[in-house]
Amino acid sequence: MKKYLILFILSISTFLVWAQDTEDPSLLSLDRIYSGEFRQNYQPPVRWIEKGESYIIVEKNDSGENEMIKYSSSSDDRTTFLSADQLTPSGQSMALSIEEFSMSDDETKVLIFTNSKRVWRSNTKGDYWVYDLTTNKLSKIGKDFASSSLMFAKFSNDNRFVAYVVDFNIYKEDFATGEVIQLTSDGTREIINGTFDWVYEEEFGCRDGFRWSPNASKIAYWQLDASEIGVFNMINTTDSIYSKIIPIQYPKVGQDPSSAKIGLVDTKTGQTNWIELEGSTIQNYLPAIQWIDDDQLMIQQLNRKQNHLKIWIYRPSTNKASILYEEKEDTWVDLRYPDKSTTSYGDNDLKLVEGGKSVLRMTEDEWRNVYKINLIDGSTTLVSSGTYDVASIAGYNNKLLYFHSSPENTTDRYLYSVDLKGKKKDRRLTPSNFDGVNTYKVSPNGK
Repeated sequence: MKKYLILFILSISTFLVWAQDTEDPSLLSLDRIYSGEFRQNYQPPVRWIEKGESYIIVEKNDSGENEMIKYSSSSDDRTTFLSADQLTPSGQSMALSIEEFSMSDDETKVLIFTNSKRVWRSNTKGDYWVYDLTTNKLSKIGKDFASSSLMFAKFSNDNRFVAYVVDFNIYKEDFATGEVIQLTSDGTREIINGTFDWVYEEEFGCRDGFRWSPNASKIAYWQLDASEIGVFNMINTTDSIYSKIIPIQYPKVGQDPSSAKIGLVDTKTGQTNWIELEGSTIQNYLPAIQWIDDDQLMIQQLNRKQNHLKIWIYRPSTNKASILYEEKEDTWVDLRYPDKSTTSYGDNDLKLVEGGKSVLRMTEDEWRNVYKINLIDGSTTLVSSGTYDVASIAGYNNKLLYFHSSPENTTDRYLYSVDLKGKKKDRRLTPSNFDGVNTYKVSPNGK
């Protein structure tokens, strides 16, 4: 009996080994699960051009390489904007893998982000390339810096320069000549220029920490002083059989965050002028700055408890800042409202409307509403209906505001429009036979 039992076990063992060796490769296995084969799909980058008459999206050709495809907004006609061959650097055999892209204001240049590395939660370091549509040439920005080291590259409004951050300092590069000028020089892991620490990304979604002025004569940027922040050691036990210590500057509960201030650096001289605001640079956050015009920089300031928002207007010509608008709550003030109808995480800027005379702010009274703030006197006008919550802003033009909402069922989302003057009733644009969640990205011309 024992002999037969042993033979049976040996037969089963042999069968299992044979079964593993001849396993159908199309079936799921532990090795396949952790091989990197299965990844989440993401919507490819999309950008409006020609004031919304067309848009560009990244697609793959038959060879699996990236191409940039142009679609007409009205007819859906498809044409190749940049082919894989045009997106292939000299000396390489494959087109760039496009992770993000932007257009210059005159739409003659395409700035491409690729070969990225992770910083905190997102891949914000990488390589940048520019395709010049006037010369049909592809060139690399910051080519003398280490691979995957540039952050937040963007064109100046005159399309002559590109600015970016490397190792906590800001640089300006002349696109035509390739000349690189370092605008800040005191950046370290403790003095952070043009980007942010862990807290600002965690609390406000802030990553990109500088803004060109409209005439390209100045760059407004954040500087954070993290020299007093303690180090929290995390243990990495996943990359190797031996654990590794990962030090992170992280203020524990009750400890002060980094101090923060806004500087204006002259892009010709490299001299920085620091903007003075009321209140402590440690006990107040600065979650957003944006240029209104060449002589107006809007700065949002939020106290440590995050229940008192001040919106300042700073004028470089007078070197003075004045309060435009304030908002207080017993609980807290929201800068933005995360919602399934929007992906604008970290976009704390206020929307400029009426030719730059007003901005839009979503806030709460009895409902979550959109208000218009006049940039001259700070007066406010209720734009949305005020009888239900606005979920997110979908777009706007000179006359109308487009927003997502669902007055009857809070789990649904539909597109509505309302007059920016706040004098007309809102109107549902999503067809009545559409149910569930419907999200929209309205073109710049609102068509």
